[in-house]
Parts: sequence; C-alpha cells; structure tokens
Amino acid sequence: MSISVYALRLAAVVALVIVSTGASARAAVVAAISGGSLIISGDNQPNAIDIDDIGLGADQIRVTPQAGTLLNGGAMAQVFNGFTADLDLTFAGPSDVLVNGITVPGSLLMKGGDGADQLLLQNSSVSGKTALGLDDGTNVLSMSGSGVSKNLTYKGGVDQDTVVISGSGLSGQAALTLGAGENVLSMSGSGVSKNLRYKGGVDADTVVLDDVDVSGNAQANLGDGGNHFIVPNGSGISRNLVIKGTNGDDVLNCQNSEIFQNAVFALGEGSNVASLDNTVVDGNLTIKTGNGNDIAQLINGSVVLGTSKIDLGGGMNTGP
Repeated sequence: MSISVYALRLAAVVALVIVSTGASARAAVVAAISGGSLIISGDNQPNAIDIDDIGLGADQIRVTPQAGTLLNGGAMAQVFNGFTADLDLTFAGPSDVLVNGITVPGSLLMKGGDGADQLLLQNSSVSGKTALGLDDGTNVLSMSGSGVSKNLTYKGGVDQDTVVISGSGLSGQAALTLGAGENVLSMSGSGVSKNLRYKGGVDADTVVLDDVDVSGNAQANLGDGGNHFIVPNGSGISRNLVIKGTNGDDVLNCQNSEIFQNAVFALGEGSNVASLDNTVVDGNLTIKTGNGNDIAQLINGSVVLGTSKIDLGGGMNTGP
C-alpha cells in the first residue's frame, strides 16, 4: 500500500472517530493525492467544498471546506501537491461542490450518495472524461465556460435532476440519463462534437437546446409525462434528430434551426404538438403519434428537402 493511500484511509478513520464521539457535529471530508489523482470522500452528512488553483503553482490544487464541513479534521483550506491525474469525488450523503478555474489533467469522476448533490463546474477544463453518478435526490449539474475533452456521462436517480450547460464545449459524446422525476436539460451557446443522448423517466421532462451545435446525432427519449423539447434559436444538428415520447401530452418545437439529415418524432399517446418554425430538414421528416388530438405544423418558411411521412393516429388532428 502506498503512503498516500494509507494516509487517505487513516484520515477517513480519524474523521469518523471525530464525528462518532461527538467532538464535532460537522460533516467530514477527507482528501489526499494518490497516484497523481486527488481523491476526496465525504461522509453521510451534507458536505460542501470549493476546489480551485488560483495563485498556485503547477500541479497544485486547493480544497476549501465551507461552513459546516471539516476537511481532514480541520476547517481551513488545504493545498495539495502532485495533482497530475484525476479528480475523484465520492460522497455518502448530500454534497455541494464548486470546481472553479482549474484544469483537470485526467478525468473528473463523481459519485453521490443519498440526498441532493450539486456540482458547479465553472471556467474549467477536463482533459479526460467526466463521469457523474449522483444517485437519488434532487441533483444539479451546472457547467459554464468549461470544456470536456472526452465523453460526458451523467446518471441521476428517482428524483428531479437539473443539468445546465452554457458556453461550454464537449469534444466527445454526451450521454445524460436523468431517470424519474421532473427533469430539466438546458443547453445554450454550447457544442457537442459527437452524439448527444438524453433519457428521461416517468415524469415530465423539459429539454431546451438554445444555440447549440451537435456534430453527430441528437436523440431524446423523453418517457412518460407531459414533456417539452424546445429548440428556440439557431441550433444545428449535423446528423439525425430523433425524439421519442410515450404517454402524455408532448410539445416539440424547433425554431430557426437546421437538421442536416433526418428528423424522426415519435410522440406516442396524448395530445401532442410537433412544430417546425423557420427550420430546414435536409433529409426526411417522420412524425408519428398515437391516440389523442395532435397538431403537426411547418410554419414560417420551414422546409423538408426529402420526403415527409406524417401519421397522427386517432383523434381530432391537425396536419400540415
């Protein structure tokens, strides 16, 4: 066993002893460098930390515990040397993590426990992948002014999840599984160099792509519930756009955008709306719904350069 791993485990034991003996009612976080990776673990209490490298030298990283959280048994910020690989976060309970202005040389990994988890990734870059498993609870990923050089994966639990990505670039694929709950994906001023995949659950989901470029396919499986898939302004899908809903009243609205291959909308049962507004589909358009009063429309100069196949099922429907 390396010295750094031994120190990390020893610190975890000390932190648990402090909490269990009543010496401190505050949450306990332990952190250490192991094999170039910064490994951080939190107990089952609400943990809150900030991570930055402002004013530090190469291969240095700072962790600052917020009010109510202890870091390696103390309340002060600590600087760690030899940060050359992953940022690896594991929490047994609720967590609130701010990553601000750093470069992660390897991958960003985070595993949440029971309770709400929040990760704010600001003005940072990740040289490897970003893989987040936040489990049950009301979870939030907020990513702004940041970049991920490989794939981004997100997995939530049975409660509401919110993912907000603004002014950021994803050089790999983005696979976002938000699960049950009334979930939100909001992307603006961002790009995905490969495929974008979204999966919701049994409750209402809202997906907004505002000024977003996807160089591969964009696919959203919205699940049950009254879902909304909105492209309000100037987005481009270089390959196919595939949207699937099941039971519920779904609304799909693409404005001022271009889909460079095919668009496939399968909205299932319910009173659904599929609208293309000043949007170009360079390939084929397929719209299929089930029972319910459905509306399909192409307005304000929207065109389909390939063939259109529209089947609105049973109900009092309105087609283009």
